Amino acid sequence: MEFEEALPKVGESGRFQLLNFALLLLPTVHTAMGMIFVFSARDIPYRCLIPECDDAAAAPALDPPWLSWAAPPSTVPRPWPSGNARAPDSCLRYAPRPASTTSPAAPRATSACWPESFDTNRTERCGRWVFPEHDTTIVSEFNVTCEDNRWKLTIVGSLNFLGQLLGMPFSGVYSDRFGRRGLLLVLMPLSLACGIWRSFATSYDAFLALTFFDSFFAAGVYSAVFILGVELVAARQRVVGSSVVACFFSLGIALLGAVAWCQPDWRWQIRIGYLPAALSVAAVWFLPESVRWLLSRGRTGEAEAILRRVAAVNRVPLSGPLTLRSTKVVASAASGGGGRGWDSSPIVQVFRSGLLQRRLWLTTVLWLANSFVYFGLAMRSVALAGDLYLNFILAGLVEIPSYVVAWFVSDRWGRRAGVGGALIVTGGSLLAFLMLPEGLEWLQLILYLTGKLGITTSFTVLYVFTAELFPTNARHSAIGLCSTIGRIGSVVAPQAPLLEVFFWGMPILVFSVVCLGGACVTLMLPETLNAVLPNSVSEAKAVGRVLRPVQPPAQQQQPPQQQQNVMSV
Repeated sequence: MEFEEALPKVGESGRFQLLNFALLLLPTVHTAMGMIFVFSARDIPYRCLIPECDDAAAAPALDPPWLSWAAPPSTVPRPWPSGNARAPDSCLRYAPRPASTTSPAAPRATSACWPESFDTNRTERCGRWVFPEHDTTIVSEFNVTCEDNRWKLTIVGSLNFLGQLLGMPFSGVYSDRFGRRGLLLVLMPLSLACGIWRSFATSYDAFLALTFFDSFFAAGVYSAVFILGVELVAARQRVVGSSVVACFFSLGIALLGAVAWCQPDWRWQIRIGYLPAALSVAAVWFLPESVRWLLSRGRTGEAEAILRRVAAVNRVPLSGPLTLRSTKVVASAASGGGGRGWDSSPIVQVFRSGLLQRRLWLTTVLWLANSFVYFGLAMRSVALAGDLYLNFILAGLVEIPSYVVAWFVSDRWGRRAGVGGALIVTGGSLLAFLMLPEGLEWLQLILYLTGKLGITTSFTVLYVFTAELFPTNARHSAIGLCSTIGRIGSVVAPQAPLLEVFFWGMPILVFSVVCLGGACVTLMLPETLNAVLPNSVSEAKAVGRVLRPVQPPAQQQQPPQQQQNVMSV
């Protein structure tokens, strides 16, 4: 019998499924820890060491009263305890005047620390800095200082996402060869090893290399978890199952913020944050392998044993033997040679249709825009006014209601309206954010969270929208292409803070413009609500012209994190 026929016989929503999701909690939380670079590579307040004023016998104060006449103000926004407006330059100090022109009546430690002691018309670069005593990142560890080195902080995030981009195809091949559970048992420990090793890095270059390999090995973890979670539940409950996995990820983001809040040392942040990965390796041993994958490899005996185990845990008596049909595909000469395989490839057929090719590029633009803004806003939370840790936690938790909003909006007003409307909400809230006067930090946070909710909603609906625009035999390839190219947006997103050299709100303005531009792109695509999923190129061309009340498969809707890892399924 087919797997879909056997699943109801062993129980589609019972104790086994609950235990299965409970075991998947820790691996999902580990995928959220990939965002830990937001804290370990975060810019922190620091200033030049002023030998004429700082007492060498005591720990220098970060924000002493004499700082305004010893160092020029910063020309770009910088984190500072008393606000950005009072932040000193990160790498320049005022040049000292000759000793004969300074005030003579003072102890040795402050004898040259008067306003008259410094020439405010001349500056010089400093070679030593004063950092916060209890707030350490790679800035203080590896002296990643001065504005001309700021790219060394932003490149950490880009390398993290580049590792995921390159790791997705590798994870896909590995998963197809060794299974979803096999991927978790091997690649997750490798990610854990790179992460822990990174916490002991003694140089900036080593930190960068380990960041890349950590994300490379972890790229396919979320997809494997997603498959193992939703595969053994009823089709009508897969939206709920996928939402549960997505909520686990959002809770992992909140947990990451809590860890950073309690432990300001970046090395210990990584060690504590990666503890779920160490525990989840043990949990994975109790997880079953993907039944569909086993059937695709011809291992029907193992697949049947798993279903019997499901029935036993769910306390469902079996009325007869379970005999599953193998779905293993044997390569044939007809499919492999003659030079015709490529010509008949489904994705090639899409490119041969001018209408579908145009549709594919438009959806790719939407994936780029959503990925760029989604990850850009996620990293931007630590730069908002107020408590950066609380802001980061709230930015993770606000994603949970966005999944409900995505489902409601897309089913009531349509996919195009869901994507475009959510992008307009995000772009509008970010524009309003820029127009607020100083002193309204609470309102800034509300507008930011509204934008984060909007972009998460848009990203969630976009997956469904894309799936319904292309024929069945090209659907996976089209989504995979969009996801892979869209990942470029996440690679570029960490560089957005460099735009602050123009003015403090330039990154937010760029995010807003990208969202509003993406909303305009949705107008060029057809609506797919209640449309039959197209099975052929001709049916795909007709999408939006004839609508019929057929509900699309529930399992299509997936959250942004799954969308970004679709190539490793």
